[in-house]
Amino acid sequence: MPHFYQDLLDDPSVFERDAVKGVTKNLIFLNHSYPEVTEKEFKSHKNDYEAEFCLRLANYFLQQNYKAEQITILCTYLDQLLDIRKKAYERYGKDHGFVIQSVDNYQGEENDIIILSLVRSNNPENKIGFLKIPNRVCVALSRAKDGLFVIGNFDFLSKNCEMWKEICKSAKEAGAFTNELTVRCQMHQNEQIIQHYNDFDTKCREGGCNIPCNGRLECGHQCIKPCHVEDMDHTKQKCLKSCERKCESEFQHPCTKDCWQACGDCYIKVQKNLPCHHKKLDFCYLDPKDVQCVEDCQKTLSCGHQCKERCGGECTEFCQEIVERQLPICGHTVTVKCSDKLNSIKCNTEVIKKWPLCNHSVKTFCSSNITTLPCPHPCEMILPDCEHVCKGSCGKCRNGRLHIACSKNCNKIFLCEHKCDAKCSKICPPCSKPCETACGHSQCGNQSINGEQLKKTRKIVDQQKLGSKTGRKCGESCPPCMEECLNRCEHRQCSKKCGDPCDVMPCREPCMKLLPCHPESQEKDDPWNVKQHRCIGVCGDECPKLCKICDPGKFEEIQQIFFGNEDEENARFVQLKDCEHIFEVKGLDQWIESSLPKLGDENASVEIVQIKCPQCKTSIRRSNRYISILNERAIDIEQIKQKTRGFTNAEKKKEQMAFQEEAKKVFKEFKEIDFGPLKEVEILEKKLIEAHVNVLTKDWFATSRNILRIIQTLTKYLKVAKENIEAFNERLAAYERAEKYKKHEVVNVTDIKDMPNFKTKLAELKITNFYLLEECNNLIKIIHSFAISELMIRQITSEVQRFGFIVDLLTYFSKAVKHNVDFTETEIQMITEIFENLNGSKEFDDNFEKEMSKKLENLASIHRVPNFGISQKERSEIVQAFSSHGGHWYKCPNGHHYIIGDCGGAVTTAKCPECNAVIGGASHRLLDSNQDAQAEMLEGTGIDGSPYRNPFEALW
Repeated sequence: MPHFYQDLLDDPSVFERDAVKGVTKNLIFLNHSYPEVTEKEFKSHKNDYEAEFCLRLANYFLQQNYKAEQITILCTYLDQLLDIRKKAYERYGKDHGFVIQSVDNYQGEENDIIILSLVRSNNPENKIGFLKIPNRVCVALSRAKDGLFVIGNFDFLSKNCEMWKEICKSAKEAGAFTNELTVRCQMHQNEQIIQHYNDFDTKCREGGCNIPCNGRLECGHQCIKPCHVEDMDHTKQKCLKSCERKCESEFQHPCTKDCWQACGDCYIKVQKNLPCHHKKLDFCYLDPKDVQCVEDCQKTLSCGHQCKERCGGECTEFCQEIVERQLPICGHTVTVKCSDKLNSIKCNTEVIKKWPLCNHSVKTFCSSNITTLPCPHPCEMILPDCEHVCKGSCGKCRNGRLHIACSKNCNKIFLCEHKCDAKCSKICPPCSKPCETACGHSQCGNQSINGEQLKKTRKIVDQQKLGSKTGRKCGESCPPCMEECLNRCEHRQCSKKCGDPCDVMPCREPCMKLLPCHPESQEKDDPWNVKQHRCIGVCGDECPKLCKICDPGKFEEIQQIFFGNEDEENARFVQLKDCEHIFEVKGLDQWIESSLPKLGDENASVEIVQIKCPQCKTSIRRSNRYISILNERAIDIEQIKQKTRGFTNAEKKKEQMAFQEEAKKVFKEFKEIDFGPLKEVEILEKKLIEAHVNVLTKDWFATSRNILRIIQTLTKYLKVAKENIEAFNERLAAYERAEKYKKHEVVNVTDIKDMPNFKTKLAELKITNFYLLEECNNLIKIIHSFAISELMIRQITSEVQRFGFIVDLLTYFSKAVKHNVDFTETEIQMITEIFENLNGSKEFDDNFEKEMSKKLENLASIHRVPNFGISQKERSEIVQAFSSHGGHWYKCPNGHHYIIGDCGGAVTTAKCPECNAVIGGASHRLLDSNQDAQAEMLEGTGIDGSPYRNPFEALW
């Protein structure tokens, strides 16, 4: 490095280092004339030729068995660095391993082989940039340990820098300056000249020379590659010639793979003779016993049908042949698979069956269990509220007691004479049609009325806050116009606002206006105004669209007698804007006045009277003459709308908060009963409490509070059920104690002992474990908070009353089972009659409830059971009240309870206060007709319920 350090000498170890393999010199300055490319955006430079040459040279050294980490490509500019890294990634992959770095970032580093790209070449400005800076050039030229290969336009550098001129001079003196690179084959020692980077691909693409390798591979073939330095012993080289081995079969098929590849199985197809004596083309390597035969199996199954599987597989286990069979239960013939079990086949033959509860005969499948399925007979009853035909079925409508929601459109006519668009089963919402209220100044809706020109739309209060610019709907608040009233003429003038009732009567003077059809020239020809085209109306009204001169025929039509004054000479007419019919004004005034309620008449109707056209009955909405009546009607209608809407936003929010508290309290009381997993309750509660503000009208709150009252009634009945309905047998009672069942869930009949009549009847009635639970869930499931009519509320209320009676009935059954005395045939018939009445079509109103209660009382009077009619809670309270006074409980011959005080022993006789039977006894001995009831009355109270023991009897 004499150009940078004058006194620097080489260490002796430098001369002991190995020469770089594959080239003739360790130091080369390779000169070229390819220009640089300047990247203006980054103000950097690159040289495509040098980039390609550096990468090819680095790969060449890799082929000489150098490792990639021994080779560093140094770049003098950032753009050249990025370009070389990109090309290395594209050509050799991301794991190429070469060190590609800039000169500035390589200070203090070194490597065995350094390939240096100087970049600057033949630019118009003759600039070489920081290649003029000695310390940077010093760093670039002093990083190599074994070999330095510098690629650049040295003619251009020497021309523009004295330092580079001296460096090139020294390189030439050392024999290291050249315009071409000489490479040497390590195997044959042949030397070749590399003048362009493409010469690496043509002259030494494997790192050697062009002479064929011809080395002997382990397989015996010669190497077909050109001379290569890597793997010279051919320990890793794969033979690319065709394999000459043959398969081991009798056919000796030649291998189709390359010599280096494993031959593997022979996939040439040959004919195989199979064990089943069939033949099949299949792969050569397969053993015939492993080949799947594709011929149809010829074996016969045990059922007589032929096997449908292939010859080589297992025979059919379940025969799929379609056959006709006769079902053993019903005798119908069905088409089934041969292997199907007849006991599991459902018969789909259509038959007529009679449902037991409603006695409807309906076509259904033979396999249908009519005791568990709801009756499919169409309900087709006329719904009382809307008079639509019910589209439900008998079963879904509970035999007409609780109809499904009507799916028809409501079509009720609102006060505004628009039809309701909601479904019939829903509460009618406010009218959603565009408001048709209008006056001479403005209108409420945003649509033209009867084709008239659209007027200015009245502003909505807080319109920006609401974000609506579409005008009002008919059901929304319609503020009156506050402009001056237009009901005026030269004879009188109203002093009120436009939206108020007028304080002047309609004008009766004739209108003197000339019609548009009146010709101007006629005034000169007719100075007496005999044939003037004047209006036929009255002053203050819009002129009728009829000229008696231009349209004499039409004028004669309106002169036809209707009210009685039409044919008078001075008759005046008024035209209604809504239907365009024309009437004589006096008669129309009298007709409208007669339709209005009389002032001071106590018997007069208080309904809002709509004035209508006497001919076509179209409502009169716009008329200057009758504006006072229309304004009065508008004020009344607005009051009705307000009642329908019910609340302002603030009032609605307040009412909603109050309702939510009510609902939470009601549902909390219901859940506290813990009657079982009633999932429908959770759904209903959520719908009521989280109702959207848009549906919250007075009607909605009224309906929803009716729903809360229904839940409260159910709560009351469920409390009674939980207190009174006990297990039907001891095993289920044990389950209850182990908390496997709740008490109210174990109304089960499967294990009832010693009561065969009653057990059969309950099984027939389908009273199961979860009878009450399912019935309660079904009732709540029917309640739709947003689609429930007054009829449905009434019917659900009736069904809840029916549920309460069922609770009483099951309470009686529970106590009867505990008493363990079977019912007689007469009593069973009474039970049947009760259930037939319960499941009939009668609504469970007060009268029907009295009738059913009377039947249950009659049954209870004949088949008496202990403690029926008194709840466990009430019994405990009675026992607690008497326990402080001592005594013992007994039953009369008819099952009525009584207590004997003091020691509890019977010392005298008396009469039962309920049935006059003899009760008590003598000498502490109970009459044989009476029974000890201490254990029965004290059950669940924690008090000892041992039977009475005579203190005067010996214990031995």
